[in-house]
Amino acid sequence: MKPRCISTRPIQLQVQVQGPTVRYEGTYISDELLERVVIGKATDEWVVAVFGEPDAQSKLRDGSQIWRWTYRPVEQKVSLVEVFGGSEKEPKFSTRSVFIMLRDGVVVEKWKG
Repeated sequence: MKPRCISTRPIQLQVQVQGPTVRYEGTYISDELLERVVIGKATDEWVVAVFGEPDAQSKLRDGSQIWRWTYRPVEQKVSLVEVFGGSEKEPKFSTRSVFIMLRDGVVVEKWKG
């Protein structure tokens, strides 16, 4: 019987664990940024300069307008850990919308939903 040669070099194993990833579309407007909108003072030009063009605009009978920006998840990828016995609870990703009401080019109301 011939003797076997056993390597004493360490084996390097690299494992990368990544959590779920979500791809969003739209414009995200943080609470802090929304707070910067001063009712009665901020203009339509200022809002567009700060937030960008709205996703939707609606004109009301009284001449005012409501602008909306929406940020929503469009794709979710699970991690390898979740596939092989990870958490049973799926994370909940929700759509966030911000609304600005303008009258005569000035912000009269703001809210999120």
